[in-house]
Amino acid sequence: MSQNDQRNTLVITRREGEIVVIGDENMPMGEIEIVEIQGGRVRVAFRFPDHIRIMRKEIADNWSAKKGNT
Repeated sequence: MSQNDQRNTLVITRREGEIVVIGDENMPMGEIEIVEIQGGRVRVAFRFPDHIRIMRKEIADNWSAKKGNT
């Protein structure tokens, strides 16, 4: 991660059931909710409009690599 990326990164602690709002607080773009924490795993719910693509990083990297090879 470059220094520029770190400047735009927010690192916070959340508990089960807590929500982070993305975008304008009066008209948010979406929400991220911590659904469950069990052992070393966290279940996260992303609530965004359909036109915003959400995927795991390893899937995005794989998809991007395949797209670049075609």
